[in-house]
Amino acid sequence: PAATTSATVEAEVVSNASSPSPAGGFAGVYKDPRAQQLWEIKEDACAVIAVRESDGREVRGWFQGSVLTLEFQNNKSFKATLRGSELKWSTTKADPWIKV
Repeated sequence: PAATTSATVEAEVVSNASSPSPAGGFAGVYKDPRAQQLWEIKEDACAVIAVRESDGREVRGWFQGSVLTLEFQNNKSFKATLRGSELKWSTTKADPWIKV
């Protein structure tokens, strides 16, 4: 996300959920309903990367089991789990991102 706050988390994610990539089932394009931004989650070398469609901002991350962690500015990390087509943030009250 651009400005990471407890109210808004922004990160774009794009990838194929069935591909054997570091992004795993998290890969794909998501919409942040609060910021009205699209994010793509995909793999980049050995890491997961989230890219915001509007300006190309990149956020790095990783996943362990069923938890995705994205590391934003100032070393702030946010964890999320995938529930159906929603990326639910467990460490913030931000609205879930919806897979498009």
